Amino acid sequence: MLNVKGCEYLDQGKKRIYTFSNLATAVEVPEYPGSAGLKFYDVAGHAIHKTGDKREMKQAIARYKSKWRLAK
Repeated sequence: MLNVKGCEYLDQGKKRIYTFSNLATAVEVPEYPGSAGLKFYDVAGHAIHKTGDKREMKQAIARYKSKWRLAK
């Protein structure tokens, strides 16, 4: 199971960078609508395109947000 190890807030919360237990990262820009707001990258910095991997990362982010009671 994938977990979020940490979250960085840049530009006063306009950009969030999540680091996962497998050292992959996700960049979230809440101002962008829908799927354009999340970009996923592996350890080497290459974009992740597999839907299953993206879904697992989104679920980990949702668990992290609910645990720390962050705004959606």
